[in-house]
Amino acid sequence: MRADPPVAEPLDALAARARTGDEGAFAALANAVRDQVRRWALVRTGDPDDAEDVAQNVVIRLHRSLAAFEGRSRFATWLYRLTANAATEMARGHARRTRLHDAAAVDHAGASPAMADRIGEMENARMAALVRGFFAELPGRQREVFDLVDLQGHTPAEAAEMLEIEQSTARVHLLRARRAIRERILAAHPTLMDDR
Repeated sequence: MRADPPVAEPLDALAARARTGDEGAFAALANAVRDQVRRWALVRTGDPDDAEDVAQNVVIRLHRSLAAFEGRSRFATWLYRLTANAATEMARGHARRTRLHDAAAVDHAGASPAMADRIGEMENARMAALVRGFFAELPGRQREVFDLVDLQGHTPAEAAEMLEIEQSTARVHLLRARRAIRERILAAHPTLMDDR
């Protein structure tokens, strides 16, 4: 008889144990959040290599600054802000070194391969290919809200908290992102939406 796989410990509980200096809890926490941090970083940077660098940086920062997490918000919200700050600092560093960082962020033909894999999990492959191309063209904040809500399944309220913006602002960004993608799909393929 097979034993059931162990149930993952909630992140908030792992973070609380790690804050007490439990290195095993920290290792489990870092392992548990790494993929999510990489995904968040990918949305902000548009480049898998930069996202990996941000993820490594965030794990190091997490180890150094976990004691500063006071638990006034969800751990995931605090971690998202840590990731967002690390990604912003990386972008600023690229800007200082070169004016061409935007060209390297996202291939003109569509989203990066890693992002394509994420979006490719959507139900309809034909629509996913179109959304993939138009997602990369959205302004940064719209891309973030669209990713958090429509691709990751967070509520607009959760996305607003993670991005530290008003809920109404998050809903406006989401509405604009959805509208922009829909309009671009309709302009490129006028009959596509009719048969859905």
